[in-house]
Amino acid sequence: MKIGVQKRKRKKQYMKAVVIRSYSGVSSIEVRNDLSVPRVLEKNEVLIKVIAASFNDIDLKITRGYGRAIRSHLRKYNRHANDESTIILGRECAGIVLDAGTEVETVCKGDEVWAFSAYCMEGLMAEYVVVTEDRVTIKPKNLTFEEAASLPFTAIQVWNAVSHQAQLSSTSASGKRVLVHAGNSAVGLFAMQLLKSWDADVTTTVPTAGLPMCHELGANDIIVYTVTDFETELRKRQRFELVINTIGSVIHDLCVDICRPGGKIITFVTTPILSDKFGVFTGSLFALSVQAIAWIKKIKHGIFQFRWDNLSYDKEYLLRTVQLAEDRKVLPIIERTYEINDAVSGFHQLAQFENVGKMVLRLSQQENARYIMS
Repeated sequence: MKIGVQKRKRKKQYMKAVVIRSYSGVSSIEVRNDLSVPRVLEKNEVLIKVIAASFNDIDLKITRGYGRAIRSHLRKYNRHANDESTIILGRECAGIVLDAGTEVETVCKGDEVWAFSAYCMEGLMAEYVVVTEDRVTIKPKNLTFEEAASLPFTAIQVWNAVSHQAQLSSTSASGKRVLVHAGNSAVGLFAMQLLKSWDADVTTTVPTAGLPMCHELGANDIIVYTVTDFETELRKRQRFELVINTIGSVIHDLCVDICRPGGKIITFVTTPILSDKFGVFTGSLFALSVQAIAWIKKIKHGIFQFRWDNLSYDKEYLLRTVQLAEDRKVLPIIERTYEINDAVSGFHQLAQFENVGKMVLRLSQQENARYIMS
C-alpha cells in the first residue's frame, strides 16, 4: 500500500470585532466574535494584532449610511471583506505587526505601529486587521497603545486642514490669530496643540467641562459657551486669520463675519456624499458639476477662503505626528477607555458629543498579543 503524507487541515480562526449589519444608526452596533481572522494576501499588506482602537464621530455617520454606495462598490474588490452585510467600524488603531507582504519596507514583524482607515474602507475595531503599507507607520515610542490609538485619524484630519488647506507651517503660523470651535473635541484639542507648538494665537470655544484642559494646553483666549453668548463675545474680538469650524453649517455665517478679509474658514463637518443618493457613477458626475458651479461662483465673487471637509489621506501627516508626539509637543487626550465587550456603550456615549478628548477601545492586552498562523 502506498503511504502518503497527509496534510494537516488548517484550523479556522475567529476574532472579535465591532460591527454593524444595517444602517439603522447606533442601535445597529454590535460586538461579534465569529468573524474570520484576515491574512496577508497582497505584497503591500500588513497584518496587525490590534491592542487598541478609538471611537470617531465619522463612525456614527457610517452607522446611518454615510458612504454606503462607494463602500459597497469597493467591497466587491476587497478580498478581506466579511459577508456583505457586516461592516467593521473604527478609523484608527495601534498594535503589533504579525506579518507583512514581500514589498512592505517601512514596517516588519514585531513592530509597534499605529494605522488609519478611510471612511469608505474596512474599519479597524477588530482583534486583527490588514491594512496597506500607506496606512501604517511605527507609533511614537513614548505612547502606550491606548494613547497611540487615539491619534492617527484625528491627526490626519487636522494636518490636512491646517497644512494643506490653510497652508500654515511652523514658520508661517507664528502670531496668526486662529479660532478653533469646540476645543474640547478630539479635532479641536489636536488642532490647538499643533497650532500652539507653532506659536499661533489660539482662541477656542468650549463647554464648561473643556475649560481646564484648554487652559492647560495654553489657549490664549477661551470662551465658555455654556455660560456666555459666544457669538456676542466673538464679534467683540479682533477678526481671525483662520477659523476652524468643527460644528457645521449652523454657524457658517458667524464664521464669515468674524474672519478677516483674505482669511480662511475650514469646516470639518463631513458633507453628504452624492453617490449615497444617486449611485457611484451618477453621483460622481453630479459631484463634478456641483464643484464646477461652486468654483465659478467663487471666481465671480472673488471668494476663495471657504473650504469644506476635503480630506487627503496622506501618510506623511502621520510621520510628522510621530516626531511631535515624541517631542511632547502634541499628546493624546483620553477621557475614557472601554473594553471591547462594552463597545456599544462607548458609542452611545460618543453620540452625546460631550466628551473632552477621545474615547478608546481596548481589544487586547499587550502581553497577550501573540498570534500563531496555523
